[in-house]
Amino acid sequence: MVWSGREVGVFDTWDACAKQTTGFAGAKFKSFPTADAARAAFIDGDQAHVNYQGKAPADRPAGASGSSKVAKRKPAAADYPVGPALCVDAACDTTRWVMECRGVWLGDGSAIGGAGDGEEAFAFGPFADANGNLGEFLALATALRLAAEAGPSGAGWTVYCDSITAMAWVRKRVIRSVFLDDDRAGPEVRAHVEDALAWLKNHTSPAKVVKWDTPRWGEIPADYGRK
Repeated sequence: MVWSGREVGVFDTWDACAKQTTGFAGAKFKSFPTADAARAAFIDGDQAHVNYQGKAPADRPAGASGSSKVAKRKPAAADYPVGPALCVDAACDTTRWVMECRGVWLGDGSAIGGAGDGEEAFAFGPFADANGNLGEFLALATALRLAAEAGPSGAGWTVYCDSITAMAWVRKRVIRSVFLDDDRAGPEVRAHVEDALAWLKNHTSPAKVVKWDTPRWGEIPADYGRK
């Protein structure tokens, strides 16, 4: 996974990681034995793994697969969320780089000014020349904006997101994406994303953002079911 690079987040292969870090000044990255361990490390931040920033562990050659052992976390006991809440997700066809994203209600959203369980709160796309990270960001930013526009009831909103990259971009009000940096993003999605980013920089949302625990709860309700 990549803490600092052209695009940050969890990647499936070393080749994908290398595209984000090779030649990038101050790149920070590390491999982990499982995707869950990588997601946990991303949330921890690079300082928790300082010995491995931007280089392979000493016991294996650079570019090799595998990783040093990381401490296993005991999962906290929690029930499947019942809402009311808003769940967000995106889907991307990486053969054509076509993306769409949406927000879906979990539970009876009418309690917080929304709709019924499983109903869409909003949807964007399909957009050409876009990737999943931009979609996850756009969906999350839109949910936070809706909560702010809901008035006093927005303070009771919980927004679930399964993308640590999108959550980091929203928290920092900064997007690190090759699709934007290299002008690969299509004009339509770029306009939507830049509008969402501008809103975040000038407003606050009363909603609470919570990471969706996919290993324990299954796919987020906003998932498109195309995996």
